[in-house]
This record gives sequence, structure tokens and C-alpha cells, in this order.
Amino acid sequence: MTRSQYRHLVDDIIRFETAWNAFATACSDTVAPEATYQAWFAHFLMEHFDPLQVVREVDFGSKYLNESLEDLDRFPGSNLMLDVMILRDPMVDLPRRSTLGPRHSDVTPNPRSGLCRLKRFTIISELKVGSSQGLGLGYRELVRDFHKLDAILRAVQRDHPEDPLPISVMCILDNNTSHRLNRAHLDDLLEGASIRSPIRVLLHPETPALKWSSRTTSVPDRPVAERVGGAAVDGSRLAMSLRDAAAGAYHLDPDAGEIRFRDGEVGLVPADGGDMGSSARTGGGSSGNVRRGSPSAVRRLLDEVSWEGNAKKYRGGGGHLENVVTAEVFAALDFLPRGHFLGQVLLAAHGADGARSMAAGLSEESVVDVLPGDLSPTWLTGDATGWGVQPDVLISSPDSLIYVEAKAPKGGKFSARQLARSLHATIEAAGDRTALLLLVPDSPPPLRVQGLGRLSLADALEAGLDGFPPEDADRLRTVMDRTLAWTTWDDIAASVEGSLAEYPLENSSLRGTVMRLASTLVDVIRPPA
Repeated sequence: MTRSQYRHLVDDIIRFETAWNAFATACSDTVAPEATYQAWFAHFLMEHFDPLQVVREVDFGSKYLNESLEDLDRFPGSNLMLDVMILRDPMVDLPRRSTLGPRHSDVTPNPRSGLCRLKRFTIISELKVGSSQGLGLGYRELVRDFHKLDAILRAVQRDHPEDPLPISVMCILDNNTSHRLNRAHLDDLLEGASIRSPIRVLLHPETPALKWSSRTTSVPDRPVAERVGGAAVDGSRLAMSLRDAAAGAYHLDPDAGEIRFRDGEVGLVPADGGDMGSSARTGGGSSGNVRRGSPSAVRRLLDEVSWEGNAKKYRGGGGHLENVVTAEVFAALDFLPRGHFLGQVLLAAHGADGARSMAAGLSEESVVDVLPGDLSPTWLTGDATGWGVQPDVLISSPDSLIYVEAKAPKGGKFSARQLARSLHATIEAAGDRTALLLLVPDSPPPLRVQGLGRLSLADALEAGLDGFPPEDADRLRTVMDRTLAWTTWDDIAASVEGSLAEYPLENSSLRGTVMRLASTLVDVIRPPA
């Protein structure tokens, strides 16, 4: 790489990050499908690059990278299409599937392959957006995209060692206010992911930072070396340090309470006598389980009612309807002391003992989301299922996820496909967390299933597996016993009554508050005569 090429690369990454900051700031309060965010991001990039430099959805086709490439054994998918790429120079000769044709032979790379064309790009990137997914950013999908970038870079290093490498960037817009990305958890996953290529992470909001992204990575098989005016430059350092070299002298990590300085080559050394400061805070909000800016259970319920064509059934309060009872009961469990009430409801349920016990222990730090909206899960292959689900309640923490599927207190029925789809969505949404699907039928199993009568849990699952890929169906059968639990409305009322009788609170006013909340919950399930 010549000195002018190096300056070009530095200039491109600064322009890319400038466009990213403008995009992330403008779109942080929006909710839209991920494809829409990709189009918006491309628009912001075109304000800083020639429009013909900005390319979307170039598919590198994993089967053409080389079927024997050891690195790809660790790539958990077949989709190697990248979201946004920046060309070194404007051009229009780039097919959507750029990897047409394998290598000429076992030893000669195909000059028309996508790997050969990669030298035409300065930046390749993936974009993930929290608000486009009901439960926020999926950890499995995030790590898979890191693997995707890693697989492409490692393959081109082997097949085209003389070509300049592009900067690889993972862009993460963490804008789901109800389900923020647990960055420490993502750090842990990336630590164990065997990703050896340099991948820069652009994260909004920027704090707390990912510690993984601030480290210099290397490629043991062949260190990425570029030449700048005759001097060798470690490309892995180059990828991680361009913005630091242009703008920053140090990095503040409020969560860890650290100020990390660079070494003069990777970033800048602070000036002698320069003033620096830092600040820290503690409390709820994004640091705890107190949601801010999220609709209440009452507002969510009213939103549900607004979509129904006939509201007459709600006359008299709708106490016989599942969404009304669910909203009232779980809103109360949200506000009651979690360890004594919600935790005890979970411990008193049946099935999936390990998952229930863990979730009960985490109840106080969890977020309770009543009537949270739609989820659109994917298959194990990463392809869309083509259907969605609507959990009644989601109870989430960094280590566990509970999907609650409740039915009306009298005569409520599950649809034929509901159990299978809900269990699949629970596992997908949980990612690496402990997953629990909690059913709340009107009576103990066997369950009432529309058109099929009473079915055992196992039979109700099998009834909904028609159309599932074999590997996804087998996974549900395997995890069912450790993931599926049930309780009834009467069980919940009994548990709350027992917890209230034993609640150890001396302050009469506070005890009165707890008693009123708990009594209201019980009255919803067992209306006074």
C-alpha cells in the first residue's frame, strides 16, 4: 500500500464514521424494519461518498470461498451477503452475486471471484439495529455477523495475500429502549468466538464500550502487513486505530471505571499537562430494571383493544378475557417485591425445574414487559420463518428469558400451532440465555387445543411441528423438558396469597401498599362474589 493509498483509507474510514454518527443520531428514536435502516444508512453514506461508491448486498457465496477452508468450519451459516460496502473508486461493474465461479483449479484463484474483487473496496460492513426486533439485538445473530466478516477476511488473506485488505466494520444501533444490548455478555461471547480478523465496532450509544472492540487482534496464520512508504504497518492495528489516530487520545470506560491510553502508534499519547475528567452514575434506567420511555401495561392493553373490530366484549371490564387478566396480574407482579411474589410464582410452577429456579433467582433484576408486541423468529439456518408470534409477557434479564403464553381464565384454548411456534420463538429470542416458556392455561394439562380436544404437552407440541424443518423440530423435542413449564391462574393466586401471609414488613404503610397490590391481583383471578 502506497502512502497515498493509506491516506485514502484513513480518509474513507473517517468519512464512514462521520456518516455513521449522523445516521445513528438521527435514527436512534425510530422503529422500522432492518432493511429500511440499511437504506437510510446508505443514504447518509452517499452524503459523504460518491453515490457510485456505496454498494449494498454483495453476496460472497460461502460455497465459492473454498469448501476445504478450515476457517469456514466455524462460520455458523451459509449467507455471506454484506449489508454495506465502500468502493475505492466509483464503478458499476459489480454483480450482486460477485462470486460467480469457483477457483480455476486447486491452486489458482479465480480472478473474477468475489475474493479477488474485494481489493476494490476500502470498507465492508454489517448493520444490526435493536428496535427492528421485538426483543432487541439477538446475540446469536450478532456473533454470526462477526463470523461472516471474519470468514471473508481470512479467506482473502489466504487466496490473495498481496491484495490490500478493506477495513471491516460491525455497526450496531442499540436503540430498543425496552431491551438494551448487554454489552458485557456480548464481550464474553466474542471472547470465545475464535474471531481472529481485525473488526472495528461502531456502537450507538457509545457507552458502555465493548472491551473486545478496543483490543488489537491479529491473524496468526498470516499477519496482515501493509506497506506505507516502504515501512511495514500491521494491518490489524490499522483497522482498530484509524479513528483513534485521527481524533482521540484516550478512551473512557464508565462501567469498568477505567481510562485507557494508547501507546503512540495505536492512537495518540495524551499531551503533557492536558486536563482530563470523567464522571460516573449509578441507579435504575438502562443500568437497572426500571424502564424509561416504555408504555405501561394499561397503554399496551388499550393498543391491543384498538386493533379489535368489536369492543363490546370488554363491557363489564373484560375480566373473562386473557389480555385483560394478563395485563392486570403481571403488572401487579411487576410492582410487588419480586423475590417474594414473582419469584415464588415461578418456583410454584411445574416443569423445567432448572430454568424456573434460575429465573426466580433473577426476578428482581429482570425487566417485565407486558403485551410487548410481535416477534419474528428465524430458523436455525438464519432464514425467516414467515410467521410471527405475540407473547403475552416477556420477563428478561442478562442471563434468562421467560416467554409467557396465557389463556383466558375459563375455557381458553391454544391454537394448533401455538405451542411449537412459541417454544421456537422463546429459544431463538433467548440466544445464549436460559430460556423458559411458561404456559398459563385455565386448568392443568392436558391442554385445550382448538380442533383437537385435550392434548398432553408433548402431543400439543407435535401438533404444531408440521412445516418445521427437521433440524428445528428435533431441537424443540430435545429442549422441551428443560424449557417448557406451566402454572394456572388459580396457582398464581394461591402463591400470591401465601407470599402475602408471610411477607416480613414491619412498616404499616408499606405493608398496606403490598397488601393492596396483592389483593387486587387475587381479585382479578378470583372475582369477589
